[in-house]
Amino acid sequence: MPGRPTRQGIDYFHLDVGFFEDIKVRKIMKACGSNAPSILLGLVCECYRDKGYYICLDEDVTFLTAERFGCSYGFVSEVVLQACRVGFFDPELFAQYGVLTSRGIQKRYFRVVKDANRANVEVDGRLLLIEIEKYDFKKGVISDLRKVSSTDNSVSSTENSVSSTENGQSKVKKSKVKKEIGADKPPAPAKPVKMFVPPTLEEVAEYCTRRGNSINPQRFLDYFEESGWVDSKGNKVKNWKQKIITWEGRELSATLASTQSAKGRQRKSLYDSFKESED
Repeated sequence: MPGRPTRQGIDYFHLDVGFFEDIKVRKIMKACGSNAPSILLGLVCECYRDKGYYICLDEDVTFLTAERFGCSYGFVSEVVLQACRVGFFDPELFAQYGVLTSRGIQKRYFRVVKDANRANVEVDGRLLLIEIEKYDFKKGVISDLRKVSSTDNSVSSTENSVSSTENGQSKVKKSKVKKEIGADKPPAPAKPVKMFVPPTLEEVAEYCTRRGNSINPQRFLDYFEESGWVDSKGNKVKNWKQKIITWEGRELSATLASTQSAKGRQRKSLYDSFKESED
């Protein structure tokens, strides 16, 4: 019967009283606003709660974070990108594997599991930013997911011997070798997440000018910020420039309809004038 999966997350972590004075946090607040620390703390909590020392940032995590803190999907993406720029989260691991972590997150996590005397801690060596050997875990406690092999799960037959005194016979269970599926090769890296970054008013205005359309940049920006960068069909916006082109098509259709209507009114006016002259 298979055992329970090893729990990796932790129930608590230490938060430095100087968190809001940290220069990285202050830079993020300067760029993204005073609500940014809530997003940062929410994502850090998810790191500790789930995998323990990192989190895979996908669309679901981004959406749930936005919903939890009552902000837009685009705002969460903006905070994450700024956090990677200033080094709050490691930018290289985010770019390569789509994960959020940092040296500080990993130090606090391994300190907690060490103090809690965890019997088994699974790690992915590719994602480590610190040397965990200094925490002096007992041999066999740390399992690097990249190096798991069938021999790691072998069970000695002598350890499984069972003596039966009821019938006077000694029975020895044969050892079973539990081979991990795909254990001979490392897990595939997480697919990097391409984050959507909402444009600024200046970027929208510059693009509209370059295309020579008559779209009001402020109206365009207000519309999508109000909807959380979700279009009329309920889909998350992935390319705002494509939406500009869509709006151009709508405006062109409206202009043509207006022109046709004006021409119709003009023809009717000429016809009425002609009828009056005949009378």
